[in-house]
Amino acid sequence: MVALDGQILARWTGKLDGVSVSLLEFYQMVEAAVIESELPDLSFSNITRREAGWLSPNRIYLRVRYKKLFFDISAILAGNCLIVSWWLHQDQPNVVDLVAEIPGLRFILERTTRAATYFAVDVIEHFQVTVHQAVLQVLKTLTEENKPAYLADEERQPVWEEIW
Repeated sequence: MVALDGQILARWTGKLDGVSVSLLEFYQMVEAAVIESELPDLSFSNITRREAGWLSPNRIYLRVRYKKLFFDISAILAGNCLIVSWWLHQDQPNVVDLVAEIPGLRFILERTTRAATYFAVDVIEHFQVTVHQAVLQVLKTLTEENKPAYLADEERQPVWEEIW
């Protein structure tokens, strides 16, 4: 899988029928729900990506950033269905990552600055859970307002990609 802005760590998608909300309203609701979590050092922005090739229209996504991690959250209206997905990314390699490709230095850097730790994994998972719960909270609110069927338990779970 090719990452658009860095390594993809996890992804999720869900669909609700009978929901009427604009995409920008949905993004505002998700942003407000994430802000309620009081996770520090978050930033929000709208980004655009092409639907397909160079001549295709742009789509707007909500980006939620926490340090080197970020979510791109997508909402698509297809008839009376709201299709929502998110992609959890880690920033592209930086200079330290490039230097780490030099044999010998890779060994030193991996054991000092880039070592996988319980804390590093906990931070990734906490950020992922916080944003995912905010998205689910908004979907539940929309469900209660519009009374369609809610997501089944198996549709509520993200699909984890290889982290390391």
